[in-house]
Amino acid sequence: MKWAIRCTLLSGILVVLVGTYEWATRPRTPEALFKTRCAACHELRTDRLCEFPPALRPAIVDTMRHLHEADRVIDDAEAAVIRRYLEESLPCP
Repeated sequence: MKWAIRCTLLSGILVVLVGTYEWATRPRTPEALFKTRCAACHELRTDRLCEFPPALRPAIVDTMRHLHEADRVIDDAEAAVIRRYLEESLPCP
């Protein structure tokens, strides 16, 4: 019986530690989210993004998600944040 209690407690502690790590390493800003999620699959080329008019940049996120399987890395809520960042906040020269 003591063994079962110890295993349950250790499992609970492990779940808390993993959850804390996930929370602590989550991107906190739209820029960080863009850099983290997009760089997971390819080199970031913000200079190339800046060649597109701001209104067209969000479509790039949709293209990556639908044609290049980035939906495995970027969920719907994150895609909305990245789209908004690319259209409104991406620093371009």
